[in-house]
Amino acid sequence: MKKQLIIASFILVLVANVSAKFGIGAGAGMIYPGFSKSSLYGSQFGAGAGFDIFLRHSILNFSDSLHIDARYSYRNYKADVNLPKTATTRFNFSYLGLNLFMNILRFSDFYLYAGVGAGMVTVQAAKDFLDVTEIMIMPEISVGIEWNLSTHYNLFSQFDLQFGSINVRDDILPVNGFRLIIGGTMFLTE
Repeated sequence: MKKQLIIASFILVLVANVSAKFGIGAGAGMIYPGFSKSSLYGSQFGAGAGFDIFLRHSILNFSDSLHIDARYSYRNYKADVNLPKTATTRFNFSYLGLNLFMNILRFSDFYLYAGVGAGMVTVQAAKDFLDVTEIMIMPEISVGIEWNLSTHYNLFSQFDLQFGSINVRDDILPVNGFRLIIGGTMFLTE
C-alpha cells in the first residue's frame, strides 16, 4: 500500500508539471533585520535596500486559482549597524534560497499567496578592519499579492519575516526582521 501511495504521488506531481509555468523575475525592496537588539552591547541593524533575481515555476496546479509555485532566488541587500568601538558598519547580505508559495485567495486578476522558505545567507562586513563573514541558514515566512497583467507577465508585492543571528566579535547580533519587495515576473511558458 505504501508503495502504491508513493507511485500515485509521483504521477500526480509529474502530471501537474506537464503544464508547468516557468518564469524569470526581479524585484527591488527594503530590508529591516533589526527587530531585536544584541544582548551584550544592544547593537541593532537599521533599514537597508537591495534587489532580488529569481527563477519561478509551478509545482502543482490543482485548479486555475489553486497552485503551488517554487521560487529559486538570489538576493543582495545591505544594512547598517552601530557597533561598539567602531563607526557605523555596513553589512552585505547575499541570499541563495528556495521558497514555496501557494495561492490562498483569488479575486479577479489578483492572487493573495503565502509561503515558506529558507536560504543560505552570507553576511559580510563591508569594512576592511572588521573581519566578519558568516554563513547561516535563514528561514522565512512570506505573504504577498500578485497581479496578473497577462498570461506572460505579473507584478507582485511581498512581505517576508526572517530569522537568524550572527557572531560579531564577542556579541551575538540578531538578524530578525522583515523584507518588503516589489517586483515582476516574465513567464517563458504558459
